[in-house]
Amino acid sequence: MIQNPPNYASVQIQEGTPGLPPITVTTDNLGPFAGSAGTVPLRPSSLRHVDQNINTAQTQFASLAIERQIARNTVLALEWSGAHGIHLYDISARNPIGGGNAYLGDDFASLGLTRVNDQYTGINTRGSNGASHYSGLNIRLQSQNLHNTGLSLTANYTWAHSTDDLSSTFSDSTQGASNGIGNLGYLDPRNPRLDWGSSDFDIRHRLSVSPIYEVPFFKNSRGFARQALGGWTLVGIFTARTGTPFSIFDTNFSANAPSGAGIPRYVPSATITSKNSGTPVNMGPNNYSVLNLPAANSFPFNSTLGVSDFGPFPATMTTRNAFAGWGRGTSTRLLPNPLR
Repeated sequence: MIQNPPNYASVQIQEGTPGLPPITVTTDNLGPFAGSAGTVPLRPSSLRHVDQNINTAQTQFASLAIERQIARNTVLALEWSGAHGIHLYDISARNPIGGGNAYLGDDFASLGLTRVNDQYTGINTRGSNGASHYSGLNIRLQSQNLHNTGLSLTANYTWAHSTDDLSSTFSDSTQGASNGIGNLGYLDPRNPRLDWGSSDFDIRHRLSVSPIYEVPFFKNSRGFARQALGGWTLVGIFTARTGTPFSIFDTNFSANAPSGAGIPRYVPSATITSKNSGTPVNMGPNNYSVLNLPAANSFPFNSTLGVSDFGPFPATMTTRNAFAGWGRGTSTRLLPNPLR
């Protein structure tokens, strides 16, 4: 609970602040305040707030497994696991720019964009409004010394789907505002379900195959030949999985970008034919095309304020994590390991 005034203040200083010199890189501990003449009013600072009625986070787990021997030393298993989370800890930006106009009816013509509480800039509330759901089915084939050939095999295929309205309490994942994109917490703190979608770490399909082969040569030899050439195994592993999801945000009409509050997601102007990333096409230095999408909408949701931060969010707005990144496959060649 740091950053709570008056004992601590985190101030955002912008170029052109009255009484301050131009903002430059400096080694002085006072930064842009160094060398200022007279006094400079302390600008409104941010506030961190923990919900006084915060709940204890809870997760319920369930699992079921069925195994059957389908051949000698060979087992086929179906394994399901699920989890449901409620009261998960979250963070939300409760004092966005324009909130005074949207929620208090402040006159935009005379006051411009205002906050609900102009004493502070951002108010980051820590609460327990998050929820999540996970369901996964794993098919496992495991065989030891298949038909006395010295070959053992473990293979797993997993289908899983993880959904939530916030994958990280502090939005420190790839979707979070700490990376310069998206929202700090929810798009709309008053409606967390608006962000319900695939988790940032959701992987829908995963395959893993690992063979282990005990080399039979020189196994029954004696002396030096057995010690040097016998008792070796070949071990390998192959994994493949689908990509993780991501969101596309539209900052064209956001009053709070890039501070991370109320930045809407992409609203297409036409039907999207594919939400999966294709083969990257080099468009120039450090510039690649990965998706061919229709143009975004060209109008603010709130025409009076000229912003889209407060909706009303259209039904055509893409859901959180609606797009899928690239899958991955890795393999390790069969490598010899001494079985001693």
